[in-house]
Amino acid sequence: MAYREDQAIRISVRSAKLLFEVEGASLAAYSFIIGYLLSEQVTHSPEPIIFFGLAMAIHFAGVDSLVREHSPQLYDRSIRFFLTVTVYAGWLAGVMMEIADATLSLWYSFLAGGMIVVATVYELPHIRSHRQYAFFLVGAGIFSALVLAIHYFG
Repeated sequence: MAYREDQAIRISVRSAKLLFEVEGASLAAYSFIIGYLLSEQVTHSPEPIIFFGLAMAIHFAGVDSLVREHSPQLYDRSIRFFLTVTVYAGWLAGVMMEIADATLSLWYSFLAGGMIVVATVYELPHIRSHRQYAFFLVGAGIFSALVLAIHYFG
């Protein structure tokens, strides 16, 4: 069978679409879990939700920037609204239902792993100067302080 370039292009376009759909579904699940965990924080004292909310806002700012950089038109047209809806859906699910502690632990683990992946795979390779690296370290330090404050006040 002869190799044709248009077959390779079709396969790569199909693969790219599938990859984009998997990334979108992962971001939606990620956003949903963050929304749910935000509602979970309400059952504790007010300090943890403030710190967790700030930490997630900083994290979402970075994720949104990365997603917009990857696909600006699609992000502005639909992705940002979809991710916002999934955060609110997660929050609403958290208000309306309670999950087992084991599942909650898995979700926190998924969130922590996702944050590590975003930082190491998507943010670090884009650092081109010492100044950017310094900003990354300052952001990581602030984020770590917020996470420690959640643990301390929680």
